[in-house]
Amino acid sequence: MRHRSIQFIWSVSFFCLFSINANSQSDSIRREFITSLSQDLLRYYVYAKDAERMADTIKMRFENGLYNKAKNIDEFAYEITLDLRRIGKDRHLTVTSPQADFFDNDGYQRRLMGLTQKQVQAELNIIKKKMEEQKKWFLEDNYSYGDVKMLPGKVGYLKIKNFEGRVSPEKGKSIRIADVVNFLKKSTSIILDLRDNSGGNVEQVGRFVSYFIGLPNKYLFTIQMYVRYDSNGIQKESEVTKKYFSSPQINNNHLEKKKLIILINSRTFSAAESVVYLLKKNCSATIIGEKTVGATHIYGNLLTRKHYTAIIPTGKCIDEERVDFPLEGEGVQPDIYAKEDSAYEVAYRIAIANRDVSGSKIEYLNREGNIFTGEYLPSFSEYTGDYFKAKIFRIDKQLFIDYDGQHREVLMLKSKDLFKSESFMSIDFFRDSKNKVIGVTLKHNEGFLEVFFLRS
Repeated sequence: MRHRSIQFIWSVSFFCLFSINANSQSDSIRREFITSLSQDLLRYYVYAKDAERMADTIKMRFENGLYNKAKNIDEFAYEITLDLRRIGKDRHLTVTSPQADFFDNDGYQRRLMGLTQKQVQAELNIIKKKMEEQKKWFLEDNYSYGDVKMLPGKVGYLKIKNFEGRVSPEKGKSIRIADVVNFLKKSTSIILDLRDNSGGNVEQVGRFVSYFIGLPNKYLFTIQMYVRYDSNGIQKESEVTKKYFSSPQINNNHLEKKKLIILINSRTFSAAESVVYLLKKNCSATIIGEKTVGATHIYGNLLTRKHYTAIIPTGKCIDEERVDFPLEGEGVQPDIYAKEDSAYEVAYRIAIANRDVSGSKIEYLNREGNIFTGEYLPSFSEYTGDYFKAKIFRIDKQLFIDYDGQHREVLMLKSKDLFKSESFMSIDFFRDSKNKVIGVTLKHNEGFLEVFFLRS
């Protein structure tokens, strides 16, 4: 889960991010990469002993040449990411090629060097204005929705893709959770679909579950953030603790008595897992599907350095009412196990409880629609394969990308070798001299690039 400032939220959407994708790097550059990352792990990671093990391991593996097969910095960073996750058993740990230096203090100072005082002030005024816009938008509880609909039998269905709460106002209209609640209040039961939900901001977890919990100011969870160095760089470990409660400002008398069924799968991640846990504990929700990822550690800003950008969790989420908070590394177990392609039908049968719903129609508040709009081509098969961090595969006539084992999305054809998806502006396959597909360039919606080669 992210514990971010509004300032950082704005920076990701506003600044153009970038990536270094040279086909090879000198040994000295990779050595600097490993040395700097090891220092960051020791300085920031939530568990000091695990940080030591991870730092020692990646240095040892580098010295033994175990990363030499990586063809570029993206593959190099992902190989290291996999090692960190294996040792730390922490799915939030992530290293990529450098995305932006705006929120690295040194990088921010470099950005302002050479500007006049008037130019600096103008820059800060722009930042302040954008921060205020994002703060207002953030507090409006805008999530990323799939279908929001009323199924026959007065069964409400709500698909939420993430709990970011930071949809940019510039991206156009968005429905608000208040509209969703008003739509669902006429239902007898609700299916909350959190399959493939990629998580989001910790602040949004408490706000969202407040719509289902009948008591204001009810204790939900606690986050503990750890700091090992003070502002002067002197080693001095300290702990910052914050408790979260259900919101007294949210009118929750519409949904608290509804029968709640939650769909999960093996890609339900981070903040979404906390939502499932809290609704199970406080609302007796029925959980259907597959075990979730098991990743509830907390991180703040991205760490951007000369050769990489890293997510290094600095805190953890605990339930003070339970000694054995069961999520990190374990995930949420379903009450009823169902495969991904059948969980929806199982949930609906439970929701209608054998009632006759014939003749009823589906009513939509939000309809995602069929996002596959391109023509199917037999040549799609030549794109399938393992591209390190990206797996490309077919299901029936649709082509999918599984990114980092976490995001699964449909690819939409734009032109030969060029696709797009919900999270990527472009997915561009490239070929060798024999016209064989050998790799892919991923351009994220935030603007930065990653390049991966097809594994043989």
